[in-house]
Amino acid sequence: MLHFDGKVQENKEFELIEEGDYEVTLEAEWAKTKSSGEQYINCKFTIRKDVDQKFGGRMVFDGIYKNKTTGEYNSSKINAILAAIPCAKMDFNDYDELIQYINGQNMIITIKTQEAQGDYSARSIVEFCSYRTTEHLPQNGEKPKLEEIDPDSLPF
Repeated sequence: MLHFDGKVQENKEFELIEEGDYEVTLEAEWAKTKSSGEQYINCKFTIRKDVDQKFGGRMVFDGIYKNKTTGEYNSSKINAILAAIPCAKMDFNDYDELIQYINGQNMIITIKTQEAQGDYSARSIVEFCSYRTTEHLPQNGEKPKLEEIDPDSLPF
């Protein structure tokens, strides 16, 4: 049997992530807004633990929403994310393929603090289009995947 007493205690352990640049890993997935039920691309940026920096393992969320006028997802954010990926491909069959491609990519983002507004407390946010190329390869033993090229297929 579960019993709750209805008392709410403030979480004293929560601490905002300090403003600055952080090495992160991006995880993207489809999500729906609570108010309208519209789909958007939810981006979860996890601060890397394998890089010497504070707040390793903490997460910051951002979303890529549709433009209400055009019905297209925010291409500025998508292009900025792709620009942070070295030699990124730029053509996709659909948004599902895009999401699959950007999942697990490492990059640098700038985190800012959004001040408290009304009933909402201050929170850490990703600065708009602050994505940049990572400076640290993963240190989990994985090496970057290099594509094998047959020298006979080269045009020169």
